[in-house]
Amino acid sequence: MGKCAKRTEFKITNKSSIIMDFLIELAIRQDKSPVSAHDLCKTIGTSYNYLNVLLVPLREAGIITSVKGSNGGFILSAKPSSITLLDVVDMIDGPAHLMLRLGKTQGKSNRLQSSWHDKDQAIRLMLKRITLQNVVDRYAEDTQGMNKQRKPATRKLQTC
Repeated sequence: MGKCAKRTEFKITNKSSIIMDFLIELAIRQDKSPVSAHDLCKTIGTSYNYLNVLLVPLREAGIITSVKGSNGGFILSAKPSSITLLDVVDMIDGPAHLMLRLGKTQGKSNRLQSSWHDKDQAIRLMLKRITLQNVVDRYAEDTQGMNKQRKPATRKLQTC
């Protein structure tokens, strides 16, 4: 990029990122028993109190269910293929919260507002097309690829 080119960045909030990690973890374990809050908090690296506050919109939307008792925890109530990343961002941060930054011009010029709006709409469309199931499938592919790379070679060296 030249000096005049502006780099566009898309960012989601930390709250949405935590919830996406939470949902991915539940989707990965969806065929198993409820996942304890303690295990989930440890896996995604957040406190129970903070996570519990963030989960309210997911419970209200019927995406997750909490199961009480000694074997309790959380389960995914909705199919991963029916939850889009846009759903998550809108639920946690609100529909207008996508943040775009264009280089160092943020806050200095209103001339870029129409470009920001166009980019915002393109990002919203992209997030609407990506489901939780897509993310889980991609994660599984990436994990399998990493495991294959780590396996020791099975071919024996020939000695002369």
